[in-house]
Amino acid sequence: MPMGPPLIPIKLNNDPHFVDQVQDRIGPYLNPPAPAVVLCGDEKTQVQALERVQPMLP
Repeated sequence: MPMGPPLIPIKLNNDPHFVDQVQDRIGPYLNPPAPAVVLCGDEKTQVQALERVQPMLP
């Protein structure tokens, strides 16, 4: 029997406003207004940035 990827447990959010908050954040990507440009950026952590600037410690 082939093994699939491991299952990752998820937590359900009990916030009553969760669906509204998700729709506010995802809505512009799915249905942007006509004159709008939707951009997305990825943030690097300080640890990752330090690894590029400073040499590795022995």
